[in-house]
Amino acid sequence: MQDKHDLARHAFLEWVWSGRPHDNVLLPRMRRTRAAFKLALRYCRAHEQQMRADAYALSLDANDSNKFWKQIQKDNCNKVTKFAASVNGATGDDNIASMWKSYFERVYSSVDNSYHKQLFENRMSILVNNGMNIRMDDIIDILPKLKKNKAAGPDGIAAEAFLFGTPKLFAI
Repeated sequence: MQDKHDLARHAFLEWVWSGRPHDNVLLPRMRRTRAAFKLALRYCRAHEQQMRADAYALSLDANDSNKFWKQIQKDNCNKVTKFAASVNGATGDDNIASMWKSYFERVYSSVDNSYHKQLFENRMSILVNNGMNIRMDDIIDILPKLKKNKAAGPDGIAAEAFLFGTPKLFAI
């Protein structure tokens, strides 16, 4: 696989250094070597498990137990999940999710937000009086289009809070 990559890279760089010509032998050579590399890559991805098992068998045949166990440890560490099996006594995905749901329902309902709700409604009425007709349905329709994993805005609220939160958050 490495030799096919090296050939494809060399052909590509040679083609680029020649000014990316379309009328000589460099372009077809670059395309041919790239296609051979991509074919080898697809083969490796499709047969990854078998190739890994063959590598294990070779290291056992060579009586190199250190190499064998290092490879096993490396491959198994890559499969480790970073998720907890139990959170606060709840086990299983559904039970953990409902535990967090009830926790955040208690947190969000513990604060009186009537002032903020009135402030929001006043801001909305000002916008409507200025000719902008924004409805809560419009806000709910546009929220799923927010991008994830972006920095919080000046209000310090991340987009994920609205994306994954309850509809009560939409009026904040």
